[in-house]
Amino acid sequence: MNQTWTEIRQRYTEAPEFIWTSDMLAIIDYISASGLSAGLYARTSMYDLHIAQAPVTHPIAGPYLCISPLRNGQIDFRYIDTMIKRDQWHRVAEKGEAAMRFRKFVQQLCWSTSPGQMA
Repeated sequence: MNQTWTEIRQRYTEAPEFIWTSDMLAIIDYISASGLSAGLYARTSMYDLHIAQAPVTHPIAGPYLCISPLRNGQIDFRYIDTMIKRDQWHRVAEKGEAAMRFRKFVQQLCWSTSPGQMA
């Protein structure tokens, strides 16, 4: 089920304060400030954030980005476009670098809210 970006931000704001909380909020704030929120759909699964370019269903039917906080403060990014794990795009961002990693991902996949717009 899709959640609004306001609902998602509130979920991470209300979550217990973990080492990764500020990075997850930074990603959500970047999406909102850049205008990407108009063209990206998301839902949370426990503390993971699933983002797609089409409305999210359960289970998610198409490719999506799974952003997962790790216990050590890093943020795991995995683009699920195949069920073969070794073939999935995967990066790990250090604490404080998650929004920058997300921005690079958006640029690599040319995710934008309208034709000709690059985040």
